[in-house]
Amino acid sequence: MPGADDYTGALILRADGETPPAEPTEGTLVADISWPATTATDTGLTAATTYSYAVFAYDASDNYATAAT
Repeated sequence: MPGADDYTGALILRADGETPPAEPTEGTLVADISWPATTATDTGLTAATTYSYAVFAYDASDNYATAAT
């Protein structure tokens, strides 16, 4: 799991419905944000559809932190 000293970026993933992605290999990729970027925009959404999101921080060795949902 990455710590503050080796943080490289974050994956933002989306899933249809009320259950967010539980792993960094699940869901639809919204953005792969490399440090020091801090924003992302989700496009292609459908009105009246429920989406859930998860953010996975990672380090240079692709070690992923537990999702923030």
